[in-house]
Amino acid sequence: MKEIVAKQFTPLYDEREDRMRLAININFPERYDIWITRAFLIKILDNVDSFWEKECLKEVTDQTFQACAEVVHQPVNEAKLLEAFTIHKQKNSYLLILSDGKARITAFLEPGQLSRLFTLLKSKVRYIWGLGF
Repeated sequence: MKEIVAKQFTPLYDEREDRMRLAININFPERYDIWITRAFLIKILDNVDSFWEKECLKEVTDQTFQACAEVVHQPVNEAKLLEAFTIHKQKNSYLLILSDGKARITAFLEPGQLSRLFTLLKSKVRYIWGLGF
């Protein structure tokens, strides 16, 4: 299985596909794209909300995370379908693991970075899909 260390996340909603394309390392040589279906993303976001409640993270203060690239890029490679998503609490950070069966993408994120990533994911599809969170 290919191992990828994520340095950047760029969520892009694809209207034609009606799903989220998560471009990983979009401005780096080792770019990798993953499709996240509506059902899978809703499941993730539902679980993340309860996860944040347990962690008591209320406000994002970290502005250094590179996940907010708003420039729309043309896909440079074929996206794979996300199959597994896990978060593991470390000492002062979180280990995020994404997998599509062919590659395992990992990222160590500070609390503010992880919160910002999920805020970005929600903001890309909240109104399009009529989500309440």
